[in-house]
Amino acid sequence: VGGDTTVHALNRIQKDVIEKNPDLVIVNFGMNDQAINPSTGKNLTPIEKYEENYRTIIDKILSTGSDIILVAVHDVCDSKYGGGAPTYNAKDSSGVGYVDRFNEVVKKLADEYKLGFLDINSLAEKQLDSMILDGIHLNDKGQENYCKWISDYCFEYAEKTD
Repeated sequence: VGGDTTVHALNRIQKDVIEKNPDLVIVNFGMNDQAINPSTGKNLTPIEKYEENYRTIIDKILSTGSDIILVAVHDVCDSKYGGGAPTYNAKDSSGVGYVDRFNEVVKKLADEYKLGFLDINSLAEKQLDSMILDGIHLNDKGQENYCKWISDYCFEYAEKTD
């Protein structure tokens, strides 16, 4: 759902995921969580709260017996396209992008919970400009790439877990 953060995900996880009784859930949050609110200069979701929310999402899904694949978010090119508020593609005081920091949390949780992990950011890195519609959202090529990368990973994941 466009514009959603992990906070929104928690509000709808029961109806949109748990009640569907899925065998496999692909979780991909962080783009909006890591964005900066220009009026406060802070992430829309503080990284500590992001990790807490992600843990809750994982725990709720695991309690159903579903498998989970966590997917890192792609970087953005907001400045190139002059995107609006909130600000995406910001960096912290050490110069590391928030996308990277938030993706580190996702990778850590995938390792900790022994879940599937797909680093879309690494796959998209060299072709991001050709995949982005407005600096943030995927164009047709980006959607095709995501679909291929995720479906390929799902097949690999299924072979490993059989």
